[in-house]
Amino acid sequence: MLVNSVDDPLVHDSLLSIPKALAAKKENVVVVLPLHGGHLGFFEGAVLFPEPLTWMDKLLVQYANAICHWEKTKPHCSDAEPVETDQQ
Repeated sequence: MLVNSVDDPLVHDSLLSIPKALAAKKENVVVVLPLHGGHLGFFEGAVLFPEPLTWMDKLLVQYANAICHWEKTKPHCSDAEPVETDQQ
């Protein structure tokens, strides 16, 4: 999971073409682009006393939980062709 906010002043939109291209080619890569957050905008709370769990921490836990839930509930199938037996 690649995360960057759209309003990041240090990472220009043109730099996001590389992760977007990677995500388009690889089914196990996802690009998350929240509209707001700035650069390192995942910190929460006051400047001097930030919260111990950041927005990024929470996002990663939610993502991991979603993957675990998907793994538990996905249909089980096989890509293998069924083997035909010749019974005469």
